[in-house]
Amino acid sequence: MKRALKTGCLALLIALLCAAVYGLNAFFGNPVSSYLAERSIRAYLAEHYAHSDLQTDWFGYTFKTSDYYMVVSVPGSRDIHFTVYARPGGTVRYDTYDSVTGGWNTWDRLESEYRGMTNALFDAEDFELRNDIAFGTLKINEEAVGDYQPIAYGVELDKLVIDGEYDVSALAKDAGQIVFYMQHEDVTFETAARGMLRLKELLEENGIPFFAMDFVLRLPREEGQPGSGGPVINVREFPCSEIYEEGMAQRVQAAHEQLEAYYAEQDKLK
Repeated sequence: MKRALKTGCLALLIALLCAAVYGLNAFFGNPVSSYLAERSIRAYLAEHYAHSDLQTDWFGYTFKTSDYYMVVSVPGSRDIHFTVYARPGGTVRYDTYDSVTGGWNTWDRLESEYRGMTNALFDAEDFELRNDIAFGTLKINEEAVGDYQPIAYGVELDKLVIDGEYDVSALAKDAGQIVFYMQHEDVTFETAARGMLRLKELLEENGIPFFAMDFVLRLPREEGQPGSGGPVINVREFPCSEIYEEGMAQRVQAAHEQLEAYYAEQDKLK
């Protein structure tokens, strides 16, 4: 009886250890798989990117896809960096070098610089317009089938030069997009118009150009609460050139109604 009990306990212990090893392997990988994956990735890089002075920035494991990955870059380059993914057995799945050649890394660098400019304004303690979402972005000029796009503007990725020097302020004049969710007790087109006019003034005073604005006006919400409810005024891709005092409330109303009509049409297609 005691021998059977010991055997049963040993079997249970072995099962628990196997389950623990399996769980650790699923979340963190294992040394053997790590070695095989790293070796395969390095061989892949030597074969496909032998011309580049690549350095390894990071090697790790992601439990979401059970892949090993290596982040590599070229010393001194701001835009040449990408990731190679491999299976635990060592088979390389794919790399993200097209983010380099496709202009995405260059755009991301410029986008970060522009967002830093707008964040410095919006995050300032004395910024006067109450909001819960506020940032600037460099819009990518790409055709989105069926999307609401009243005007075409933005950065053309295929024209960006890897590690190119750019004046981000100059780019923002033709590609800058401000996204701003303002909170106010008086949700009217007149209040929205005043908010957009003042926002444009503050941006200009701080030397931050932009081409268009996404602007939402809604009631204040309590901190930590999901939403305020109530009426909402929403305009999208409103041109900077159309933000001036005369007739501003009427232009905001027209843009809001146009966007609402677009959303209604999209709902009918669902």
